[in-house]
Amino acid sequence: MLVVRLSRGPAARVTATWSRLCPCLLLLAPGLLAQQPVSLQQTLEFVLAHNPAVQAAEAQVRAARGGLTVAGALPSPVLSYSLSKVTDRGGISEQVPLPGTLSLRRQVAQAQVEQALEALQLARVDLAYQARTAFFAVLLAQRQLQAARQSLRAAQHIEQAASKRFQAGDVAGLEVMQANVRSAIAQRSVSVAQGQLHVAGLKLNLLLGRAATAPLQLNGKLSQLPTPAPLSLADLLSTTLPRQPQWRAAQALVRERRRELALARRAAIPRFALGASYGTEDGERTPGFNAAVTIPMPGAVHGAIAQAQAAELGAQAQRQSLCISLAQALAAAFEQWKTAQSQVALYQAGLLKQAQQQLTAA
Repeated sequence: MLVVRLSRGPAARVTATWSRLCPCLLLLAPGLLAQQPVSLQQTLEFVLAHNPAVQAAEAQVRAARGGLTVAGALPSPVLSYSLSKVTDRGGISEQVPLPGTLSLRRQVAQAQVEQALEALQLARVDLAYQARTAFFAVLLAQRQLQAARQSLRAAQHIEQAASKRFQAGDVAGLEVMQANVRSAIAQRSVSVAQGQLHVAGLKLNLLLGRAATAPLQLNGKLSQLPTPAPLSLADLLSTTLPRQPQWRAAQALVRERRRELALARRAAIPRFALGASYGTEDGERTPGFNAAVTIPMPGAVHGAIAQAQAAELGAQAQRQSLCISLAQALAAAFEQWKTAQSQVALYQAGLLKQAQQQLTAA
């Protein structure tokens, strides 16, 4: 278990500022505000359950599903009543949708639901990445601070030894100066590591709804970092790209635009409304039947079709651009992973092995 205590001073003012601007951060989950060890799983569960970004995306999903219900509904009926000196008549009429129109509208709404679901999944993936990064950043900063302090103790020991040898006349003053410089560099490394730990802890605290400078107790190790399965770049692109929420949302957007284009073309067909009425005609109460036709204006129809066609082409271009961007990001991440693997292998076979040999000889 690692315990991180963050410094006060200016950081306390940062905490007070955040408390005033975002008081909800301190009220999200009282259970996690207590001083108790926090595991990676608890961090992920809390962030995904309480972060406003996820809640906003979930609200968008509910709104899109409400739109799906509206899209499948028939047009609202129209009630009418007329009154004159010789007659009075009331009636009801309703526009008759063309065959397949309601189905197209439901498909448009369904594509919007799919986009909202993918946006929710993207928000979850992004927050999970932030939570994992913040959690392991604190563990790494703690380890780096420990190493920096060890290096500082070793540099101070060498500095003291060099000073004694200089006083005994065994070494020149240059060696003392070099030892002093190494000690100062080690002290600076400790200060840098402390700052990095403070920043890492602040980020994780804010994700957990804590005060920015609250002490952190983490129940985790750097060895918990997952090891990616060995894959080639081609395999990575073929297996990962279709699963990306951005890509699936772009696919749904193209489907939505195609259905909207089909609806725009149907708008060129005249629409009919049928109704029934009942009233007084020539002194007698009689039923009636009425029908109406809405004739679309050609200019408006052609403009709507052109707009829908442009929107479909734009969605297709956006999907292609996204495909290129995702492929570039995956390729860059893959190369960084390969470089990191090579550096670790060189470190383990070179510097680390030599250090272990020297330690054993000493």
